[in-house]
Amino acid sequence: MKKVYLAIPYTNLQEISYKAANEVAAMLISQKICVFSPISHSHPIWEAGNGIVENDHETWMEQDKNFVEWCNEVWVIELINHDGLGLIFKSRGVQQEMLWAEEFNKPCKLIKYNTETKILIV
Repeated sequence: MKKVYLAIPYTNLQEISYKAANEVAAMLISQKICVFSPISHSHPIWEAGNGIVENDHETWMEQDKNFVEWCNEVWVIELINHDGLGLIFKSRGVQQEMLWAEEFNKPCKLIKYNTETKILIV
């Protein structure tokens, strides 16, 4: 089974990104793709942690690097109705995840998702 790391810009669009990451992950899982979605994973952990886990970029990126190494491919969600490419280029996290994909020789793929129509283009 293919293992996919699902990246998405998060800063300044937290709730939209969280919901979109979950929706896309569900679609991919229904297609028998093993998905690790760092936003789906970390967002509720931080909310439930009551301050136990630092909510800073470094904490989460340290976690995420291990999952990029684990996966077969990195897929980046472009939110096509929210300036998706602009968000990807501005996102320190997504940029770092793409660099790790290159470092670990993992293919990196852009997928498009519309949060209003729920259409996913892989």
